[in-house]
Amino acid sequence: MSRTMSTLVVVGLMLAASGRSEAAQICGTPRDQAAEVLLGECDNQQPQGGTSAQDSAKRHKWWRGEEARTDFGITEQQSKELEAIFQQTLPMLKAKKLDVDREEKILATLMAEASTTNESKVVQAVEKVEAARSSLSRTFTMMQYRMFRLLTPEQRAKVQAYHDHTQQTSNPLSTRR
Repeated sequence: MSRTMSTLVVVGLMLAASGRSEAAQICGTPRDQAAEVLLGECDNQQPQGGTSAQDSAKRHKWWRGEEARTDFGITEQQSKELEAIFQQTLPMLKAKKLDVDREEKILATLMAEASTTNESKVVQAVEKVEAARSSLSRTFTMMQYRMFRLLTPEQRAKVQAYHDHTQQTSNPLSTRR
């Protein structure tokens, strides 16, 4: 098994154990935030100027940009297939992001009412938030896995190196390799 595939398997296992671990990050962005960036781009939200969210969205959709496709050796057919996987997963990502938002709102309400809220209700709400985040993260990771399966080992290595470099430059304190 290649180093990249081994890495993906390890990341997937770590994600199952912890929805907010450092392994659950891509390109310096927590998975639920990365999904939000992608979802915003796909809803055709055009931020004004060169915002960090817009820059982040460009990094995440590495299979679409002409320059990135050339750098990674992505063919037109691969780009179409990668986009198809993304579009197929998009409704699930949107639904799971709504679940995270809903559960976080419930938790925020309980926290605001801390003096009158039963602690067991807060614990239950926290567990629901983390379960929703974990579900979103799993969906995002499986989408990436399906995308990476379409790439040659050389392309995967280039994309992985790009993500590693982006991770290091966006978060210099990161220990991720």
